[in-house]
Amino acid sequence: IHYSDGVISSRSWLHIEEIAQQTLFILSLKEYQSKLAMPKFNLGNNIEIDNLKFVSTISDCLGQPFTYEFKSPDRIGHDILLPIDTSEIYQLGFKQKYSFEERMMQTVEWYKNNTHWV
Repeated sequence: IHYSDGVISSRSWLHIEEIAQQTLFILSLKEYQSKLAMPKFNLGNNIEIDNLKFVSTISDCLGQPFTYEFKSPDRIGHDILLPIDTSEIYQLGFKQKYSFEERMMQTVEWYKNNTHWV
């Protein structure tokens, strides 16, 4: 069940390994290595995935059907989108290794193989 007034909220989903890769990428840039203070960077990706795609991707990874229905209204004060500008790290040359779908498949497979964490 999805409670909504027809607007589907979205987020920028990022795998923890990509946060580490982005951090190492920034630290490897020569123009920042000799400075005591480094500029601040927003880490993330520039792809927003709505909640329905997020859940349907998990269902696809599990090979399970995904059905839902909309209920209205959404809870008061629910944020539809909390955007941040992550373009700077990509302008500096960072490239993501995996798509959202590939990362989701890796995550689902990890949990399937590590049930003691669930």
